[in-house]
Amino acid sequence: GLSSGNYKIASNIPYYITGQLLRVFLSGNCQPKCMVLLLQKEVAQRIVAMIVNIGCSIAQSRTASPADIDKAVTLGLNYPNGPFKFADVLGVKNIYRILSSMNKIYADPRYRPNIWLTRRAKLGVSLLTPEP
Repeated sequence: GLSSGNYKIASNIPYYITGQLLRVFLSGNCQPKCMVLLLQKEVAQRIVAMIVNIGCSIAQSRTASPADIDKAVTLGLNYPNGPFKFADVLGVKNIYRILSSMNKIYADPRYRPNIWLTRRAKLGVSLLTPEP
């Protein structure tokens, strides 16, 4: 049978099961060693937007600097980029737009754009720009 860390997954995931599938594999006791997934662009953008929003909450609380958060995510989670680098690639205004749309559609507070993110999106500055 399968045991944690002794199998890999490579898949093209249908839109309608993406969230459920990710929860099953990433929160279960039998996690894969590696996952390579092809997601629809919109699904991937929403996942990244949520990661960015969480990073913004940490930065807003001044628990860590944006640069330190990016470094922790790349080193600790082995992501190719930290949340703020991802935001620069996708565009801070796009991240804000994605979260705002999701918040309107689902009326769920977890999709509400963080105030720190909102201010920077409206100013048109990178999330990695130091506070004045």
